[in-house]
Amino acid sequence: MAQQHYDGKKHKKNAARADLLEQLGKTLDLGELRGLKRSYTCNICNVTLNSIEQYHAHLKGSKHQAK
Repeated sequence: MAQQHYDGKKHKKNAARADLLEQLGKTLDLGELRGLKRSYTCNICNVTLNSIEQYHAHLKGSKHQAK
């Protein structure tokens, strides 16, 4: 039963989110790491994103990399 849980979509999504938070730990403040924020702002590009996943994708994107 545990293996079914680990193979499930919800567990994989939460595990990926935890890994992302760990990787981005140096670029985010403590409130963001605790998941208290509902938006993330890239001050370089002046954009606001709705989730940590979008923020991470933005940081890897070509528009952000060009700046």
